[in-house]
Amino acid sequence: MFLWALACGGADETCPTGQELLADGSCQPVPTGDDDDDDDDDDDVTTPTAETGTTSTGCPTFYAGPTAITDASVTCLGPVVTLAAETTGWAGDARVYEIEQNTPSWSDEHPLGSVEREPCGAWETLDVNLTTGAAVATWASGTSTVFTCATHYDANQLTFAVAVWDTDLNLADCVVWGADPAGVRTGAHLGVNDPTFDTSGCRTITP
Repeated sequence: MFLWALACGGADETCPTGQELLADGSCQPVPTGDDDDDDDDDDDVTTPTAETGTTSTGCPTFYAGPTAITDASVTCLGPVVTLAAETTGWAGDARVYEIEQNTPSWSDEHPLGSVEREPCGAWETLDVNLTTGAAVATWASGTSTVFTCATHYDANQLTFAVAVWDTDLNLADCVVWGADPAGVRTGAHLGVNDPTFDTSGCRTITP
């Protein structure tokens, strides 16, 4: 009678808590469905990251090409101007420099922020929205500009240069367009505020 009870009894009757009785009379841990090495009862799923060639969203491969500017635009609507750029690859940083054609050649520079980026690193859209018509004493980078739609943006009185850096913060590409691209590229036409990036290698484009 005792041997029959031993063979047919539950794990709690013959094995320590958390173990089950096997047919040969030995005990083993009760399976939990957890096949990893940590202390919880959940199977851990390792999600690839950009560093391993994929993204956390499950991209099969992560874009590994250069960061380059594919397009740029200026849209001025009354009190606000939007300066924008599109890139292949993600940008670690991006800036836009603008300078007026006529003396005293006022110029300013602004950071471009990310608007949208493809999750696998293939492209990114960047822009900055500026309040137009600010006073020289009160304009602020990334917020406002002294230029206006009627006098400057819509009258072809400005030259623009956009530079982007890759995610390692190496200068990756630069483009220039507008009233005097050659003057900005060579440094012959620079304004009150010099650009913080080298414009000599900028490509001339026609947005």
